[in-house]
Amino acid sequence: MEIMPTPSKKHLKVFATLLLIWMTAMACVFTQRPASSPTPPEAGPTVPAGTLPNSPTPLPAATEPSLDIATQAGASQDELLQPDPLDHLLGMRSIQFNLTVTRLDGTMRSLDAEIDAAGNMHLIFGYQGFDLTGMPKDYDAKALPTSAEIFVIDSKAYLSDAQDPNWRTTPFDENYPATLALELHGLESPAMWLNLLPPGSIQSTGQETVGGFTTDKYSVDGSVDGQKISGTLWEEPQGDALVQAELHIPAALLSPPGQPLPGEMLITLKAQKKDVAPVVLPAQ
Repeated sequence: MEIMPTPSKKHLKVFATLLLIWMTAMACVFTQRPASSPTPPEAGPTVPAGTLPNSPTPLPAATEPSLDIATQAGASQDELLQPDPLDHLLGMRSIQFNLTVTRLDGTMRSLDAEIDAAGNMHLIFGYQGFDLTGMPKDYDAKALPTSAEIFVIDSKAYLSDAQDPNWRTTPFDENYPATLALELHGLESPAMWLNLLPPGSIQSTGQETVGGFTTDKYSVDGSVDGQKISGTLWEEPQGDALVQAELHIPAALLSPPGQPLPGEMLITLKAQKKDVAPVVLPAQ
């Protein structure tokens, strides 16, 4: 069983209310699943603890931006509940992106996503390494999955399962884009850390073309609980979408109180334009 180190008491206060909202929303999501539906995979690159998604429906391709990257740090709680640049990435069409997290223990979680012109998604969650704390001494780590594949058609999510012939007809989530938005605002994704940074931590450094997007580039240099968070962001300004990011999160912010750990967590995001073939469920 994997156990995520608990953040310090001080910075837990910053997002405790948002976490409570998240837990309530997730309880509703999972209690609505049919008993026969397959169990969804561990959220690949994320540990849930973030902000409420913008709405119970997928974002349209063109959403009026409510917060841009340069002003989002230090926003009020009401502002945090509005669509942000990471939400706007999920609202894009004909793109692919990769989100990878390298954890303190060297294990990695990744999400490779394709979004077609209609907003349907093909997602592959990857797992490299597991923390077997709490598992039986002779537990075979090879029994754990190294990936999980999800197809999202008209907002319904289907988990590919070779052991269940009915997986194509039994979605495990009726509104997965909203669930995914929740998951992508956790400890292992850029959005929450950017929201925790104080004003002035994000500075413009010009423009750059990445992944086929003309972007505004920003440097990140700020502190939370006296710990420096650094990195670089690339925002597509027309849609206010975060299309590339690299963030370095000090281990101390993810450590048990009074037991600071060395090292850092590295979060990378890379999106690019792509002519994605229509996403459909594979034939039997």
